[in-house]
Amino acid sequence: MTGVGTLSANVAEEIIRAGEACRLLGASIIMTGLSHAIADTLVRVGVDLTRLTTLGDLQSGIEAAEQLLRSQPARESRLTPEAGE
Repeated sequence: MTGVGTLSANVAEEIIRAGEACRLLGASIIMTGLSHAIADTLVRVGVDLTRLTTLGDLQSGIEAAEQLLRSQPARESRLTPEAGE
C-alpha cells in the first residue's frame, strides 16, 4: 500500500475481500505500508484486519514472510511426478 494516498471505502472493501479469498486458498496475507489516511479509511468503514498481518514497511513484510516460510514444513510440488509413475 506504499504510495497510496487515499482509498475509497469501496476499494478498501474490495482489497480486503481479495485478501480473504487468498487466505481461503491457503495464503497468508501480509499488508505493508499503510499510511495514516489509509488506516483511517479502513477503520472508518469497519474493515476487520484481525486475519491479516499488517506491518509498517516493506522490509518488515519481507522479514515476516521469510520467517513464516521457515516455520512451515516444505510441501512437495503437485507438478512433481509421484514415485513409480
